[in-house]
Amino acid sequence: MSEIAARLREAGIDGWKQMLAAVEASPFLCGENDRGFRADLDWLSKPKNFHKVLSGKYADSKRRASSKLNRGVF
Repeated sequence: MSEIAARLREAGIDGWKQMLAAVEASPFLCGENDRGFRADLDWLSKPKNFHKVLSGKYADSKRRASSKLNRGVF
């Protein structure tokens, strides 16, 4: 529980809401992958994982590409 409390202190409730929305939007984190991996609360509350999810590392690649196109990254 201390990992959860630490992330809550760092990111606040809004940070958790953003992170959980990112998880919900990520097929990989929801178990749609070749390893059967599914992100659980213990995994999500670890500092590195929490921040990777928030940064968009696990975003759906189609959405990431579309987002980059819209921003002129390509």
